[in-house]
Amino acid sequence: MSSFLNINRFHILCFILWQFGLFYACQLIFPIFYNFHPGLSCEDPGFQFSKQKCKLSKVEICSELTANCSKWLIEPAPFHSMVQDFKMFCGSKAYDAAWIATIQFIGALVGALVYGHLGDYFGRKPVSFVGISIGIIFGVAS
Repeated sequence: MSSFLNINRFHILCFILWQFGLFYACQLIFPIFYNFHPGLSCEDPGFQFSKQKCKLSKVEICSELTANCSKWLIEPAPFHSMVQDFKMFCGSKAYDAAWIATIQFIGALVGALVYGHLGDYFGRKPVSFVGISIGIIFGVAS
C-alpha cells in the first residue's frame, strides 16, 4: 500500500508533526472554557432584582447580589470553568479572568510576529520545528 500512495518516513513524520501543530494551534479555544461566567441568582426568600434579570448587565447583577443577598446560587452550566473554580464572578476578580484571555491573545500576536520574522531569516522549516517543539514541551508541562 505504501508504494501505491508513495508514502515514506518523511510523510509520516510530517503527518505526526501536523497533528501536534493542530493541537498546539487549537489552544486558542481555551479562553471559552476558562472565561465562561455561569448565571448567578439569590436563594434568599423575598429577594428580587430591581429589573428583569435578562435586562441587567453582569456588573449590575453582581452589585445587586453583593448588596442585598446573603446566599448566592450558581446556576447549572454545561461545564466547569476557571471562573467557577476560583470564584471570579464579581469585582476585580472578574476582571482578572478577562485579563487572562487578553494576555493569551497578546502572546499569540507577539509570537506570530516574532516567528514570522524568524522564519523569513532562518527559513520556515527549522523555525516551525522549533516552535512546534516548544509548544509540545510546554503543552505537556502544563
